Amino acid sequence: MQRLYKYISSQVPFLVIGTLLCTIIDSLFYIFVENKFDRGFLVIGANFMMTLGMVFIMMILSVFKADKVVRYVFEFIISLYVCLLAFCWAKFGNTVDKGMIALINGTNPQEMSEFFSVYVTVPSILLMLFAVFVVFNAFVFLIRVMHSAGKKQMIAVGLFFVFGCCCLGFSFYTIPGRIEAIFRTQKKNLAEYLHHPVMKPTRNAHPDVVMLVIGESHVRSHSSLYGYDKLTSPRLAKLRDNGNLICFSQAVSPATHTAESFKYFMTTCNSAEDEKPWYECLTIPEAVQCAGFNTVWISNQAYSGWHDNVSASFADLCQTMFYAKEKGSEELIAFPDEVLFPLVEKYMDKHVSAGTHHCVFINLMGQHQAYDKRYPRRWEKFKPSHYAAKPENQRAEYASYDNACLYNDYVVDSLFATLRDRNAVAVYFPDHGQDFYVSAPDYCSHSNDSNPVSYQAGIQIPLVVYMSDKYRATHADVERKLREMSRKPFNTTNMLMLVLYLTGYSTR
Repeated sequence: MQRLYKYISSQVPFLVIGTLLCTIIDSLFYIFVENKFDRGFLVIGANFMMTLGMVFIMMILSVFKADKVVRYVFEFIISLYVCLLAFCWAKFGNTVDKGMIALINGTNPQEMSEFFSVYVTVPSILLMLFAVFVVFNAFVFLIRVMHSAGKKQMIAVGLFFVFGCCCLGFSFYTIPGRIEAIFRTQKKNLAEYLHHPVMKPTRNAHPDVVMLVIGESHVRSHSSLYGYDKLTSPRLAKLRDNGNLICFSQAVSPATHTAESFKYFMTTCNSAEDEKPWYECLTIPEAVQCAGFNTVWISNQAYSGWHDNVSASFADLCQTMFYAKEKGSEELIAFPDEVLFPLVEKYMDKHVSAGTHHCVFINLMGQHQAYDKRYPRRWEKFKPSHYAAKPENQRAEYASYDNACLYNDYVVDSLFATLRDRNAVAVYFPDHGQDFYVSAPDYCSHSNDSNPVSYQAGIQIPLVVYMSDKYRATHADVERKLREMSRKPFNTTNMLMLVLYLTGYSTR
């Protein structure tokens, strides 16, 4: 014990400076941006314990005379960590919190590669390296200054240790919370939580096919169905004008990131505050299967285990799965969404016949960043020059995103076309929207939930219901009700109830 005290006392400068460096960005953000003074104070405890853990590692390695080398490594890691927090705050309006880590954890390698291609440029890398160099040298200098000051370190160790332990009441706010976030998107075996609901028919007529087309990062304000001045939805507009398409005017998503959204619109879970966790709630695949529908999951997103794991949890519940991208190197290839057409047509031709009922889930790549990789070059209709009224730094992104929306219109219309001669109904909606230069003139990406303006931008989505002529002929009451619903606010947390209504069943 005496050796422990002695070693820790010798590392008080590292403890103090390391803790303060790890804390300063988070504390400033919580105090001055989120106005959460308690969190800004309590974050010190987590970073103290993290730094103390480094000291314990150094003490163990001191037996092998390697502690000094390891200390330099830890000083570099802390310097890099501080600069990363500052970069995220400057670029994304948030530090590396639980939500950001959950987002990264729920992103596949292709999406991560595209994200870095957009935001991690050569100048930003050089600036980061310079910042790390400056912070690292300042770290080393301040430690030497404290050592030469000759303070009574044992008293400081005791006070600092008590202070750090008292601060641990913040629970998952910071470091433990970031560790916990790694498991927030953990894949669940939903077959272990089945409810076996008894389904009650609410009408005599039932569709042969119900299709859910789940898009990605589609913000409502960029759809000409909703008044956008660029013609990004011409095909769906034609279906609307023919009476086959109903547009919901006030639809919102339950979250601004894919993994969180899937938890809510695919289950009866309405929010993170529900008594039951999302994986213990009734899911759409189980509900429709209990109503006598066969289920199939067809996806252009990667099924890659650790990544995309929440959506894969629901895919595993379906009786049939088709993925355009499987594990391995192929998941780095950016396939356009039309790659799904043969898979959908094959399933329809082989399995859909008179007397059978099917629920088809289609998961698109949609308008996920980087936008210019979401469509074939032949769909490059919009050019940066078409956006002369926009700031110059935004024009290329506007053109790419609107081209992706135009291509998405073609994809969704083509999927609906497979239902045209069937007794079928379909719903298209994206998992969430985007903060498309709404909260700041230089920010275009997933919404920052700590910013109310950015958050609101990220949940505004398009939602449409397609009905074939055969479905309309036997479900006039449903069509009438849907047109009434379309003029009212709708959150996709109610998707399960909407799907069951379209099928003509309800849970008893």
